[in-house]
Amino acid sequence: MHHSYYIDIPLYYLDREFQCKDCGSEEVWTAKQQKWWYEIAKGDFETSTVSCRPCRKK
Repeated sequence: MHHSYYIDIPLYYLDREFQCKDCGSEEVWTAKQQKWWYEIAKGDFETSTVSCRPCRKK
């Protein structure tokens, strides 16, 4: 981890499994999706995905 004054920023991303809070399906939040969320969309580093893509689209 890279240590900043405010928060630890990962140097690389790993695929992370999660269970959708809406439908219960087992999903994977890919390293590529995480990189986009944190570096392009500027998502908060303390957040992670909790819903699968189909449930987010509803």
